[in-house]
Amino acid sequence: MARINLLPWREEQRQQQQKEFGIIAGGAAGLVLLLIGVAHLMINGQIDYQNGRNQLLKDEIAVLDKRIKEIKDIEDEKARLLSRMEVIQQLQQSRPQIVHLMDKMIDALPEGTFLTSLKQDNDKVALDGKAQSNARVSAFMRGIERSEWLTNPALSEIVDRDRNSTGLFVFKMNLQQANPKAKEE
Repeated sequence: MARINLLPWREEQRQQQQKEFGIIAGGAAGLVLLLIGVAHLMINGQIDYQNGRNQLLKDEIAVLDKRIKEIKDIEDEKARLLSRMEVIQQLQQSRPQIVHLMDKMIDALPEGTFLTSLKQDNDKVALDGKAQSNARVSAFMRGIERSEWLTNPALSEIVDRDRNSTGLFVFKMNLQQANPKAKEE
């Protein structure tokens, strides 16, 4: 029987298979590295794109915050102007009230009664005066009650301290000024 040595052929085939495996493994490793690189670039591109969108949103938010502040300032200015207009309107409405106060005060004041002081604080009026008698002070109070522009007369003091020198009683009275037109409105 003849002897055939198959070892070198097998050894060559094994080396050939190892070379092919190395090439395939290297190609696969290269392909994996290439895929990892592409994935890394895509992810970085998406991160950069999202960061750009985030920065755009931050810029737009800053613009809107500035506009909101401007709107708030305008609303504050509007509120200040409205309060001023309200004060002016109240002054316009109350302007004729002092005329009515003096007119009705003269109508209600009987003969023999004199006012020495008149102080007004909003709708409250404080009067100091002198009268020839208590009855004249009472008549003055009734005259105030009849007036639609004057209400709630309250006598706080009546003294006859000047009675000896002038013959007059000194009195202090508080009352309120009313506005019948405001009630109608």
